[in-house]
Amino acid sequence: MSKFYKVPLYEYRNNEISKIDDVIIERGWLGVTREIVSELYIDEYRTGTSPEYAKKEVIENDMQNRGYYLFVRREDMKKANLVTPDQVREYVTTFGERPIREVVCNIYETERKIKSKIRD
Repeated sequence: MSKFYKVPLYEYRNNEISKIDDVIIERGWLGVTREIVSELYIDEYRTGTSPEYAKKEVIENDMQNRGYYLFVRREDMKKANLVTPDQVREYVTTFGERPIREVVCNIYETERKIKSKIRD
């Protein structure tokens, strides 16, 4: 059964990490995480692509093309940040609906992992 979380969206830019927005995501039955609503662009990877490969490729492309990378933290997906389907509907009504998409590497990145991958 899916659970919905409202979590901070972080940006990695110029070796600094800062919170830039809140997004609602869905964590599915097998741990697949999907973006529900966001005003911001988050990259996705194609089905069948290895998450490890997708992470490295997308981070490299983002840093080269845009100079930054967006991510959320796994530790923010906790009980305190759970939202109900009604709250999701209200949020969608307020901010507009977006297609639900798979997000890079199930968006489970931490500062340490991102910094080490970008340095590699």
